[in-house]
Amino acid sequence: MKTDLNWYVVYTMPKGERKVASSLANLGVESYLPLHYVIRRWSDRMKKLEVPLFPNYVFVKMDRAMRKHAFAIREFVKFVSIDKDPVVVRESEILTIKKILNETNTDIMPEDYFQNGMKIRIEHGQFAGVEGIIVGKSNSARLIVKVEGLMKAFSFNVPAHLAHAVLS
Repeated sequence: MKTDLNWYVVYTMPKGERKVASSLANLGVESYLPLHYVIRRWSDRMKKLEVPLFPNYVFVKMDRAMRKHAFAIREFVKFVSIDKDPVVVRESEILTIKKILNETNTDIMPEDYFQNGMKIRIEHGQFAGVEGIIVGKSNSARLIVKVEGLMKAFSFNVPAHLAHAVLS
């Protein structure tokens, strides 16, 4: 029995979550793709669809040596990492997601992780490396950048998908 198994997060190509989860299962790797139902409206009808709760992400349980197998999957893009170390998700967090999705009939909606007052760093784009504090959010986060030496600050809108939380 393997004792050093951890849950990691895999980033997939768009609409590749099910294929990655299926391919991992074929390799004997445990994975979890949280799904929920949404109502989609077209001009002529409405339909209830089962879609990923976290688009482009799949949780995988493996040890470090097994991670190399994921790279053979065409729809696999990368392991989600912080400072080049793959993010490890606690078993309790996976169990919480499973419990809520299995035991609730309420409307579940994905939300941005960012909250007012959270310190973030922009990881991609023209402002890569800029750090600041969230002061508002919608489709973009309003980021305050403090200039400590001047005791001044300014803010601007940043698309939420470009920002990442700074772990203290």
